[in-house]
Amino acid sequence: MEMRLNAFRRYLQPSPKLRWHPWAPLVAGALLLLFVFHFGARWGWDASQRQYMRLGNIYADRVYTDYLAEERWPGQRLLNDAGSVDATVTQYLKQQQRRPSAWETWRVRLEVLTLHAWSGARGRETVARMAEFRLRELSPAHSRWQATSGWCERSGHRLQEVNVLAAYADTAEAYSTLLGREVRPQELAPAVAGWKCAAELPRKMP
Repeated sequence: MEMRLNAFRRYLQPSPKLRWHPWAPLVAGALLLLFVFHFGARWGWDASQRQYMRLGNIYADRVYTDYLAEERWPGQRLLNDAGSVDATVTQYLKQQQRRPSAWETWRVRLEVLTLHAWSGARGRETVARMAEFRLRELSPAHSRWQATSGWCERSGHRLQEVNVLAAYADTAEAYSTLLGREVRPQELAPAVAGWKCAAELPRKMP
C-alpha cells in the first residue's frame, strides 16, 4: 500500500525540483467551470432545438384539428384564431402589471445572447396592431364572422341561459386598456343572435 502511495506521489510530483504553481488549482478550477458552462450552454441549445421541432409538430396538430372542427362546426377556426389574439393581449397586460425581478431580466438576456433563444417579449405597438387586426378581421365588423353564429351549439348542454357578452367582458376590458379606448364585448363576441344561448336540457332516453 505504501509503495502505491509513493508511486502516486511521484506521478503527481515527478521531480523533487519541480513544484506546482500556487495558481494551478485556480486555473484548473476555472477550466472546469468553463467546461461546465460550455457543456450546459450546448445542452440548453440542443434542448431548445428539440423543443422547436416539437412545437412544429404541435402546430401541425392544431392545423389538422382546426380543419376537422371546421367541418363539424363552421366558424370554429375563426374563433380559435380570435382566441389566440385574445390570449396574447391579456398575457401582455399581465406581464406589464408584474415587473420581472433583476434575476429574471438577466436570465433572459443571457439566454438570448448565449443560446440565441427568443425572449418571448413583444412591444406594446406590436400587440396593439394584433388587437386592431382582431377587431377588424376577426369580429362582427367583418361579414365572414357570421359563420360563428353557431357558437351555442358547440357549448354542449346548458341548464340555464348563457349570456355570450358576459363571457367576453374581461377580454373587452383588456382591449380597452391596451388600446386606450372603450372596446365593448359586442365587438369581440361570436355572432350569436341576441347574444344569448337558450337553456338546453339533455333529452331523456326513450
